[in-house]
Amino acid sequence: MLEKNVLITGSSGLIGTRLTQLLIDNGYKVSNLTNNRNKAHSASNSFYWNIEEGFIDEAAFNKVDYVINLAGASIGGGLWTKKRKKLIYDSRVMGTRLLFDAMTEYNMSLKGYFGASAVGYYGSNESDVPNVETDDFGKGFLAEVCVDWEKEHAKFHSISENVCVGRISNVISKYGGLADPYKIFSKFGVQIRFSKDSQLSAWISLEDLSNSIFQLLTSPADGTFNLSADVINWGRLQKDIYSSLGRQWLSIRIPSFMLKIMMGEMSSLMLFSSNVSNKKLLQSSIRPAIGDVQAAMI
Repeated sequence: MLEKNVLITGSSGLIGTRLTQLLIDNGYKVSNLTNNRNKAHSASNSFYWNIEEGFIDEAAFNKVDYVINLAGASIGGGLWTKKRKKLIYDSRVMGTRLLFDAMTEYNMSLKGYFGASAVGYYGSNESDVPNVETDDFGKGFLAEVCVDWEKEHAKFHSISENVCVGRISNVISKYGGLADPYKIFSKFGVQIRFSKDSQLSAWISLEDLSNSIFQLLTSPADGTFNLSADVINWGRLQKDIYSSLGRQWLSIRIPSFMLKIMMGEMSSLMLFSSNVSNKKLLQSSIRPAIGDVQAAMI
């Protein structure tokens, strides 16, 4: 059997970790780019890159057939100061640009490329009409990041047979993702509830997301896809997450104005309403198998 080689950026994150194992289980050889020099020196499948310095180890591109580009600083990893917003933007947009420029310099060609984006592309949607992939981008910092990020992904059409961009919705998993802050509060027997119950949230389980990316990467699919299993209101979403975390004795709701005071612009992560259609994903014969939040948390 011919060797199938995949290079991943962002492999140490929640999605990258699961996806790496999925690829290995399916007979793919996986290597990754890391900004950790020690890891790059100690692991034969890890190669150093530095976005600020514009550097990628040339050895990373040896016999690469596919690229999965998930790299990006956590949007929930700290308050959105000017410095933090620059890190969020550069780690995605400038990182993708660096990757493309380097692969072009070395005359690379790919069988497939997957680039991550997010449903934040559409801005907040509180209407009953779901966003589809051809809709215009919305307002806000995350939308601005996604627009520029996707422009960089689009460049890979010149060197790859297939290019897929996945607008990822809220990821539900017992290992991390959206459930992380709720897990912390639950340990103390407390339910901290954010946002209005009526706001909508598009979501997908970690398992379904990983399978979707794998299938989009390795199939003839091409284009942009909303990666969502379902859309439910935030009230139900938070209730189901807490129900999977044992018993809580006290429930506290944080008003929106308090979130804005405490978190500033970053509060949009909890006050954001996302309503997206996954019809295009379903038409590509990719069907998320996990249909409810509690099952995703198992």
